[in-house]
Amino acid sequence: MTVQRVVCTSCRSEYQVAETLAETRCIVASCQTSQAPLIPSLIGENVDERYEIVSLLGIGAMSTVWLGAHVHTQKTAAVKVFNQRKGITSRDVFQHELRALALANSAHTVEVYDGGQLSDGRFYIAMEVLFGRTLRAEMDALRGTPLPLRRAIQVAEQVCMSLSCAHRHSIAHLDLKPANIMLTESGTDKYFVKLVDFGISRLIGHASSSWLSDDQTAGSPAYVSPEQLTAGVEVGTKADLYSLGVILYEMLTGSPPFQDDDPVKEALARLSRTARPLADLRPDLPLDVSRLVSALLAKDPAERPASADETRKQLISLRDAVSAPVTSLRAARPDVRGGRRTKFVVAALFALLIILCGVYLFWETSTAPPEPGPATRLPLTPAPAITADPPQQPNPTRNGIPPVPPDGQTSVHETQ
Repeated sequence: MTVQRVVCTSCRSEYQVAETLAETRCIVASCQTSQAPLIPSLIGENVDERYEIVSLLGIGAMSTVWLGAHVHTQKTAAVKVFNQRKGITSRDVFQHELRALALANSAHTVEVYDGGQLSDGRFYIAMEVLFGRTLRAEMDALRGTPLPLRRAIQVAEQVCMSLSCAHRHSIAHLDLKPANIMLTESGTDKYFVKLVDFGISRLIGHASSSWLSDDQTAGSPAYVSPEQLTAGVEVGTKADLYSLGVILYEMLTGSPPFQDDDPVKEALARLSRTARPLADLRPDLPLDVSRLVSALLAKDPAERPASADETRKQLISLRDAVSAPVTSLRAARPDVRGGRRTKFVVAALFALLIILCGVYLFWETSTAPPEPGPATRLPLTPAPAITADPPQQPNPTRNGIPPVPPDGQTSVHETQ
């Protein structure tokens, strides 16, 4: 029996199983340790005589991404292998994404190296390896705390730079979401944006511009535009601007404008309801920020900004207007009572200052020495005269007989 090597999509452990899914090359079983799905392993294999697969990087619905090293230069690459799906050939997805990435070449779009075909017939694209984290992971780590305004503007501005290049070539991304925005490092910039996954992008105005049929809707329900959810409505590049508005809203409030556990209800809310204005949730932000986000979230594409370039210009103006530098990734939670609380704090501090001044004055007056009164003359008492005792005369004796007293009388001296 032929065995096949498989790898866990979670713990990356490798197993050997009976080769029963060689034709489909899809997810086969679950890991004994993590219970995560297992997929056929390419680790150690040589792909198209160009890349030797080193490890598994990630897995998605339409593809699996492996870390590879070029056999000649040893340059690392992210090798994206497209899965075979019923009714969709990997060739269709491969050719479409490869063309889109080549046209949308930008400093803020993942760089594509080349592409080819595996021995089993599947296709792959070799791209630059991105080290960092997704915007989705960044916001999840904050647990509902908004990003600082300057940071959110910085991310949105770079996304616009990637979209501008794509839109100039009539390419709409159509799957713009935090999970497809990579935050990498470039020099001292730790928030250098790279836009990834152009798999469902559409070449506007061209026949067969996508591997999706016209009646198919793709994208993440929380971020797709209303026109993507409406049958028979033309979808253009402004759909990406709506998705950018949703992302900006979430970065600045901690949650998307429409949120429901049921994706269908969430989509209907996007079609029938208007998002709560950003100014209501974040009155501390400049009003122009709320106006821009509301314009991006307009249900009618004609009411949104004219282009990604125009959106970027507005973001630059907002960035320049914000003078305070970003000192911390975490920002304070929005508080609609901020103005009232500020007035209360100022009044309390003023009252405390008055109390402290009163205490200080009381202390000064109670501890100061008494002022001197008028001088009082005291009577002087003469000091007694000091006399010295006369020196005693020596009292010599002659042969033990005392001397004769001055009066001439004789005294008797008794000895014992």
